[in-house]
Amino acid sequence: AEGTYCWKKSDKWNGPCQYSYKCSHHCKHFYGAKYGICKKYKPWGHKYYWAKYACYCYSPCHY
Repeated sequence: AEGTYCWKKSDKWNGPCQYSYKCSHHCKHFYGAKYGICKKYKPWGHKYYWAKYACYCYSPCHY
């Protein structure tokens, strides 16, 4: 059925995320993902520790 999603992260844009709509546009353009969400990420183990939010790209399941 249409609209079936896997809630697993498919990719992450390593940069600050200010607007969700820009994040979604980025995900669709670069990764073909369905949508993007701005989420906080942990500073440790990440070189972009200065930015509080990153753009996470999610895509529907592909069977």
